[in-house]
Amino acid sequence: MDSFSLQGKNALVSGAAMGIGRATALMMAARGATVIALDVDGLLAEQTAADIRAEGGSATSIQLDLLDTDKFAGLFTTIKSDFGGLDILANIAGITRWLKMHETKVQDWDTILDINARATFFLMQGACAQMIEGNRGGSIVNVASIAGKGFRNTSAAAYASSKAAVVVMTRVASGYVASHNIRVNAICPGPTKTHLLMAGLELFTATSGRTLDEEFDAWVTQVPLGFAAEASDMAQSICFLACDAARFITGQSINVDGGMVFD
Repeated sequence: MDSFSLQGKNALVSGAAMGIGRATALMMAARGATVIALDVDGLLAEQTAADIRAEGGSATSIQLDLLDTDKFAGLFTTIKSDFGGLDILANIAGITRWLKMHETKVQDWDTILDINARATFFLMQGACAQMIEGNRGGSIVNVASIAGKGFRNTSAAAYASSKAAVVVMTRVASGYVASHNIRVNAICPGPTKTHLLMAGLELFTATSGRTLDEEFDAWVTQVPLGFAAEASDMAQSICFLACDAARFITGQSINVDGGMVFD
């Protein structure tokens, strides 16, 4: 069997409505996985699932606000009853706000940390419990960021803190569940051309006098390889860590950043 295949695997993909989440959902389905596309935007999550089905793949969508962790138990109950269990969790959903230190309000901090760190942890907890109960092993791939490893030019201290938390929880969790043949890894993206990055850069155009394309080009000058990633570049890395070809990799936070960060 092709060790890069995801045939026969059930994969929960959070943030599947757009960006890296959508690209990952489509790519996992193309590699044979049954995809559960999760997002706060139910219409766009269903569009992702519908696009997968249109290509002959298997997918369903679930609308869920990740701030509402009380509903996570019901999510995993549904996955167990409808699909028999979970093999892969791609923990991709995340937010940021472009804030200077003195501009950050308590609500900004709480919302960013709740989505990026708290929800990531409790989705991971639920996935691990189901994988252990089913004695099926599995792979969890979290999306952190080079901001969590000290990259200076980040959007906000709260964002960097939330992604540092993802790096640490990935390492700690991997030790807890390794004996159950569950692998836990993370990728740390650098500049990636998604709606999240472009919306942030657009804020700068009002004061910089540059167009959005010029702001983007200036951002890309930080990347040693000389170009920004596409969402599909991140999806490739996530799919690799999810598949059996990466069966001896766990507890790692891999930079996918064009050479920006070494740690």
